[in-house]
Amino acid sequence: MQSVLEMSEIKFKQTFATRWLSFEGAVDAIITNYDAFVKCLEQEVAEDDDHTARGLLIFITDYLFLATSYFLSDVLTHLSTLSKIFQKSELDIGSFALSTSSTLASITQLENSDGLSEREFKSKLPSNFTQGFEFGPSKHHIKCSDANVDRFIKARNDYLRVLLGNLKARFQDNQIIQCFSVLTPSSLPESLEDFFVYGNDEIRKLGDLYSNDKQKTSKLGTDKKTLCAEWPMFKHTMQTKFSQCKFSEMAKPFLNDRSLSEIFPNIGKLVKIALSLPVSSADCERGFAKYNLVKTELRNKLQVESVNVLMKITVDTPGIDQMDSFDFKRTFDIWLKQKERRFMKQIK
Repeated sequence: MQSVLEMSEIKFKQTFATRWLSFEGAVDAIITNYDAFVKCLEQEVAEDDDHTARGLLIFITDYLFLATSYFLSDVLTHLSTLSKIFQKSELDIGSFALSTSSTLASITQLENSDGLSEREFKSKLPSNFTQGFEFGPSKHHIKCSDANVDRFIKARNDYLRVLLGNLKARFQDNQIIQCFSVLTPSSLPESLEDFFVYGNDEIRKLGDLYSNDKQKTSKLGTDKKTLCAEWPMFKHTMQTKFSQCKFSEMAKPFLNDRSLSEIFPNIGKLVKIALSLPVSSADCERGFAKYNLVKTELRNKLQVESVNVLMKITVDTPGIDQMDSFDFKRTFDIWLKQKERRFMKQIK
């Protein structure tokens, strides 16, 4: 049907509750294929009098269905972008704070104004659309009424309210993450006036949160007064030594440089705390996915030692795109210098 209508061939997709990206693909496929979708159902009803097709046709040729689809397209675009950021192997703490706050701001904005897809949908509607209208290249008749429009507005508002509540509950520690994000050198302002006050409030908050009084059982407790005194000096160090670096790029050399750790002991403690924050579980989830590929139902007798070795090979092996730069000779030389195992002695 897509070929007959000379439409781009995009397959309908199944949604999975544990895969956020599947929802965006499914909704976009419905919007893109809507004309072909309706045509197919009309054909099923006309030729076979299919009751399931008839019920679906009634359901999708309704204003509520179309308006909801275009509205979800706007919302899911923001959620999918956030999801893709969280799937990065090395998610920088500055990127985390920025992406979560911008996603919340973008979805909050939808409470007061329509998104791009919703505006596109409304631009196609006639002025008297509440009495029913024709939609799409094939001019399918869409049922509509004032009650339908009111139902959609209420459902839209309720959905955004619950979604924002869930996101805020999920990222309730986002303010703490935002405080840590001032340790990202690439975020330093260029203006001298802004540079002077940059991060002062955030460092004071972190000093209160991780003070020696509150972290009595931890070696990472900080002295707030000394921490605030270290901060202006450390900003200049970030600007001169780690300019335009991400937090992760700055943290490793900073912690390995003993002189810096001695000059900024309290900042060093904050860096260690920031590195231990679980901003993403993507690597953990990838590990479980690869484990399921290694130890399948047909290989359920694998011993722990064997699974451990296979997991190391699976997880640590460079990707295909990195093979050109991988030093196979050095790897072989390291392996050759390893202690001889019983299996190798048997071969000899």
